[in-house]
Amino acid sequence: MLTNALQGSHSPLSLPGRGKGYDLASHNLLPKVDGSKPYKQKLKQAVENLYDLLRKDGDVKANVGKPVVVNDKPRAVLTAFIPKNREANLLALEHILHSLSYIASHLSKQLRYIGIPLNQGGYGKTGAYTHLSFPAVQRMVYALHLFQPEGKSFVDIIPGTYDRTKQIGQVTRIEASRSALDWLTRKGLILPDHPNTPDQIYDPVPVHLRLKPFGQKEAKRGDPMDRPLQGTEMVLPVSLALLKKANLSLPLPDYAFYERHWDWKSNRSKLMAVRKADLYRSFKGEDGRGGRIYGHWVQMLPSEARQYLTFRNQASVELDYSYMQLALLYHLHGIPMPEGELYEIPDTSWSREACKAVLRISVGSSSRTQTVASLRNELMAMRLNAARADELYEAFWDRHAVVRPHSTGSNAPWLKLQALEAKITLKVLCYLAEFGIPAVPIHDSFLVPAKYEAECYDAMERGFTDYAPSIAVSIKSTNDVV
Repeated sequence: MLTNALQGSHSPLSLPGRGKGYDLASHNLLPKVDGSKPYKQKLKQAVENLYDLLRKDGDVKANVGKPVVVNDKPRAVLTAFIPKNREANLLALEHILHSLSYIASHLSKQLRYIGIPLNQGGYGKTGAYTHLSFPAVQRMVYALHLFQPEGKSFVDIIPGTYDRTKQIGQVTRIEASRSALDWLTRKGLILPDHPNTPDQIYDPVPVHLRLKPFGQKEAKRGDPMDRPLQGTEMVLPVSLALLKKANLSLPLPDYAFYERHWDWKSNRSKLMAVRKADLYRSFKGEDGRGGRIYGHWVQMLPSEARQYLTFRNQASVELDYSYMQLALLYHLHGIPMPEGELYEIPDTSWSREACKAVLRISVGSSSRTQTVASLRNELMAMRLNAARADELYEAFWDRHAVVRPHSTGSNAPWLKLQALEAKITLKVLCYLAEFGIPAVPIHDSFLVPAKYEAECYDAMERGFTDYAPSIAVSIKSTNDVV
């Protein structure tokens, strides 16, 4: 139920009970600024920045001393910004930005407006806003409406109503424009767990080796192993320490990006509210089987989001091996890779993504029948003809017949591939750690500070050659994408 922050204020204006028309999309101005310390710091900095923009804006300055026109009707006069009122103005603006970023962050609440009283009675001695100055709140609301950084008001005002006969009414509401939402996003105020910032969490005593029993859900971490780290595994605590110092963060480009990565089924952001930071090697069933590197929150991000990651506020770059699993299949068979585009099937219209799906599902399945059944579901998700799954399977493995995984009595090759991939990953981390370069391994790719792109390329080339010297693998960078 919507909490009425104005109760006890002796104001005739209030938001109606939830379910009364437009109030379904309204929330009162938050009377208190809560949140983590980093969030409050960002909020205060944003308030200072915006206040200076408002104070110096030509449209705002030109309207000081004049009635503000809203919906073609003159309202109250915009009073001047003077040093004496600065602190009161900043406090009012802080509450407004805090409230707007709150409703914008929690998309599942489906809120659009902030109810904000613009009458003196809403700021009485016993109300929720006694600590706020009514003239300051009014001044900030009107200034934000007059401020048009992209040709449109920073906030729209929906005037309140008042029935003198019944002596009841509805408070004024404000709505952030798209440019305002983008600005709040770029200032780091739009957060999946608003108003708490997603701090990186490191285990006091990290576990770098885990064993996951067969049949355990993929989402669960395996049980800790008690053996000591061996060989290249010893790089894991070193790499984790480098990442801990790297101050990884995820500044978002705009509000549309935040909206696009909201999971409506679970009503949470895909951009991670809690950021677990660890690096461990995960084995399947028994020590030595599989062994991929997991544990860091960056590995769980949508691939589109990773391009915005920063190391100490500096840009990042992601480099990945092209055709890595296919290249390793050829290596395990002792056969050189063919030339050309390996995810293209001549004389067919199958997309690269469809061909990659065949490979990914095939290496994880123990039979052709199992692969085709899973491939049908994958094609449906890609909005392709699921009935052609069998045709796609045959076309792809005819293209790569010499490394076809499903022969009589053969097992799924994914364990061998993952074990080899993990060895290469650990070796690459070793080469990077020699130069003190922080890196997040993501299966067949590595994310590093952009200034170390050349060093990462060299480390990846050397790491792959150490284990598959007969295979010429290519490496591509996100900086190569135009």
